[in-house]
Amino acid sequence: MKDRSGWVDAVRELRGTLETIDRTERDGIAQAMFAIWRTLARAPTPFQKLYERIPEDELLEHAHQLTRALKDPGFGFTPSFQDRRSLIRSVGAQLRALEELNAVVGLGEIASDPAKEWTVKFGDEKAYLVPLERPLWRLAPDPALDLRPFNQRGLQKHRVIPAKVDGADVVLKRLAWLGTKAPLLRFGAALFPRLRFTCEEDQMSFLVTGIRCTKLHEVIENAVRETHQSGCMATLFPELTIDDDARALIERLLQEKPWIDEESEDNPGAEARPRTPALVVAGSWHRPTPDGHANIATVLDGDGNLLLEQAKRLPFVDEKNREERIVSGEELAVLVLDGCLIAFGICLDFCNRRQKSVYDDLDVDLVLVPSCGNDSTMKGHISNAETLLIRRKTRTMVVQQAYPKRRGGIGYVLPPTTKIAPRPSKLVEKRRWSIVST
Repeated sequence: MKDRSGWVDAVRELRGTLETIDRTERDGIAQAMFAIWRTLARAPTPFQKLYERIPEDELLEHAHQLTRALKDPGFGFTPSFQDRRSLIRSVGAQLRALEELNAVVGLGEIASDPAKEWTVKFGDEKAYLVPLERPLWRLAPDPALDLRPFNQRGLQKHRVIPAKVDGADVVLKRLAWLGTKAPLLRFGAALFPRLRFTCEEDQMSFLVTGIRCTKLHEVIENAVRETHQSGCMATLFPELTIDDDARALIERLLQEKPWIDEESEDNPGAEARPRTPALVVAGSWHRPTPDGHANIATVLDGDGNLLLEQAKRLPFVDEKNREERIVSGEELAVLVLDGCLIAFGICLDFCNRRQKSVYDDLDVDLVLVPSCGNDSTMKGHISNAETLLIRRKTRTMVVQQAYPKRRGGIGYVLPPTTKIAPRPSKLVEKRRWSIVST
């Protein structure tokens, strides 16, 4: 079998690699899974395309045949070198067999400390092996018709999330009580009318120091109330619209939920509306740090508790060639829910098209993006959302404040669906509050 890429030789070396793994260790199976997964993930494109020609039922049948040999040295890994297709099938089936074994021995459990319990290491690489299937909106087709690529079905019951992507540390955050099993999920989007920024600027850079909007508190109060009353899974505020005072207001509203008491007063005989466990992405703000300022997005749970913060990695450059005066973030957060994985991006971090997107390497189900910008900014979001949907079946939601002011609307909302609008004009919103569904 001719192969100038060296990948076939890497597969030959894989057996020796597997033999070095101590299968008596609790994470031995997980380490073996990671070793095989990373080998397949590095396969050249022609080999990757062959994976798409092997239906899932064929992989499962071959994996079943390998089950008894898993107790042998090297987990019984004996790849077939008859031809390229046979090689890909044998390696893929070995991974599937180990995955089933991992589930049987009870190691695939939702962890209270993901960073500790899901970490897998091999050589100089580290990743998280997350025991989580795809949610309902990513249901696999009939196994006989399932010809999805490797990055969508290399693993069926787990995800491999790199511990580091593009120099940034990936940080897992667990939120155990928020389920996402419903086939239809609702999301809220808040935008501000007649919003103006106050900036500190010079010839080289700018920093947002304040916002002016007569309806700011009204929009926030309505959005937080509607998030719960409408049963939203998450609500997003745009980038650079939530300063410290606005964030404190959102936290207080989520904690106190005054609308519950108001509803009880209006209808004394009715039971109080149950609290909806919503996520709120409280926009972002230029906040001081020990190294300067950072554009930091805040994610809160439905009771106003801080879940995570993420700092923007890529500074924006305006039409006057002035750079956003921020230090680059060094972490990428992934929120682990009972039924899906969520990542977050701040404006240019997601819409940038000049470099490879970090989100290509994250096997998540949803990316939530607070943004601020014009049609060009939104074009980048649309393009990258389409690419991510094609490659990963990952959905993206963007809530973008229009800046400069856009005639005919106050912002844009890209819903997390499989039908992505081809032009920014199709996403323009005039309303301060809107709800979209998966």
